[in-house]
Amino acid sequence: MPLIPKHEAFCRQYLVDFNGTQAAIRAGYSRKTAYSIASALLKRPDIQDRLNVLKAETAARFEADADDVIRMWWETATADPNELVQHRIGACRYCHGYMHQHQWKTDREFLDAQAEYDARHPLAKEGEAERLRPSEEVNHGGYGYRHNAPPNRECPECAGEGIGYVVMLDTTTLSPQARLLYNGVKETRQGREMLMADRQRAIEHVARRLGLMKEQVEVEASSSFAILLQHILTSGSAAPIATARSILIPPPDNGEGKG
Repeated sequence: MPLIPKHEAFCRQYLVDFNGTQAAIRAGYSRKTAYSIASALLKRPDIQDRLNVLKAETAARFEADADDVIRMWWETATADPNELVQHRIGACRYCHGYMHQHQWKTDREFLDAQAEYDARHPLAKEGEAERLRPSEEVNHGGYGYRHNAPPNRECPECAGEGIGYVVMLDTTTLSPQARLLYNGVKETRQGREMLMADRQRAIEHVARRLGLMKEQVEVEASSSFAILLQHILTSGSAAPIATARSILIPPPDNGEGKG
């Protein structure tokens, strides 16, 4: 027997995101009663039968089944974010400078720092200018600073801990699993931001399909797979780190600035 229009709408909306409350609201039910109505509807055999029919129709259209969807979510949940973005530790400005003084990247960077100081402090007193203005005679650790050089354990400035910086990796070399995580790059005022899929939500989707969460949808799955997922939900997960050539966007100055 066909469902009434509101029940049919609920079933179709439920398959959008498997959120019963939101599905009830989108189907036309009151926000105040949506939660209780959704809970009651999902317990009805006729609603469950209709949901199963709609799922089968969707799978047929896409030539996919529940296992394909679960596998994609599983791959997303266990993908390694280090294939996209990495936090690394490199040398601070004083690690490899002569006598552990401030080290410059190039002569041009040093001259730019002098010009910037002069522009900002045109009326600086002579003693102050000699003390604070970048100079080859005072507090000059030479040239050749590289942020990705290893920290110097003897550095008195950073105590050998170095400076952290972020590397965005070349997305053309990603593994198929990591590609599921990659959602593009966004330009912000602070720089470029790597966008990633929500791994936790992917885990929850798999858990829901395997009946490991309160809102259950029955799916055949091996007991060993269910046990493994339960372990990840309680203990966290880590995938093997894949290697890739890195591209730094943009090259960080490690907060040291000029001068």
